[in-house]
Amino acid sequence: MPLVKKIINIGITEETNLWLAGRIRIVNFFTALSLSLLSIVIVLVFFLLPQIINLLLLFAAINVLTLFLNQQQKHNLSRLTFVAACYSTICILAILFGPTLHFQYFIIPSVGIPLILFRNEIGFLRWILTYAGLPIWGALEWWFKNHEPVFSSILDDFQNYRYINDCFLILTSIFLFRIFTNESEKHIDIITETNEELGNLATKDPLTQLYNRRFIDEHLKKIFEEYRKDDLSIVFLMIDADHFKAVNDTYGHDVGDLMLENISNVLTTILRESDVIGRLGGDEFCVILTYKNKAKAIKLIHRLHESLSNITINYNGKSIPMSCSVGAAFASKNTDRPEALIKNADKALYQAKEKGRNQACIFED
Repeated sequence: MPLVKKIINIGITEETNLWLAGRIRIVNFFTALSLSLLSIVIVLVFFLLPQIINLLLLFAAINVLTLFLNQQQKHNLSRLTFVAACYSTICILAILFGPTLHFQYFIIPSVGIPLILFRNEIGFLRWILTYAGLPIWGALEWWFKNHEPVFSSILDDFQNYRYINDCFLILTSIFLFRIFTNESEKHIDIITETNEELGNLATKDPLTQLYNRRFIDEHLKKIFEEYRKDDLSIVFLMIDADHFKAVNDTYGHDVGDLMLENISNVLTTILRESDVIGRLGGDEFCVILTYKNKAKAIKLIHRLHESLSNITINYNGKSIPMSCSVGAAFASKNTDRPEALIKNADKALYQAKEKGRNQACIFED
């Protein structure tokens, strides 16, 4: 197995990109497989058909050349040689044995090989190689009508090989189509993952993975327009870590980051999945809650504050207690804009700090 792996990876270096490495492995794999089969065929036909030994040796030399070109980092030329070898092998076998053994039908899956092996490295030649299957098919049909197979005298001995050829043709087609569809699936997965990453970069805070200010502002505007239709009410919470700057100055930014992560963990653990949690910047967090029962919402606000005030950070053998101040504002008839709701929550937060911090205050109209 190490030898097989070494052969399949011929020509691949650390600088080779993943897509090209996959194409090189396909060429190397089929080339090595072809060499193995040719070796067996040469032994089998040495006495039966000595007149085609030289032809088989020529095919073997072309396969060796394909591997050599990959080893020399001439990957485009190697792939072109491989495509040419596929077409020429099909043509020669069809001319030798005629239409009876169905070698000509291998052109059908072969037309997809240039599309699998190349992108834009060879330009329009990629499509020329693909559509080359049509004139090659026509030329073979003309040959069959006007010439007898070279080995017509021994065809009766090879009739049963037609069924083996047909099975191999089906398997080859399935394998090539699978490579093609697998490549498409990989591209779709890469695009999806990239879009998700870009979406997270645009809407998520990298440290806490909570929504950022941009998303919060847009979401609040959207939900502000819709919440009355669903007979819901909105409450906006603003949360500040108490004495955050002093902690950063005393213990360093690592502890400050731990504080922010702990706050994030508490918020995501206690709140519902439907609640929107964000980090506005620095030590400032926010929550958008929707509710039908105001008393339950107030109870949740105080429970949330209690949990945020019972956090202890263990760092380098030291236990560092922390607390948070919370300001909340309920949307009312007087808050017809999201900016007014945020401003009211900010006033409640200021009130909590004025009372000595580690408080939860609710804005009153």
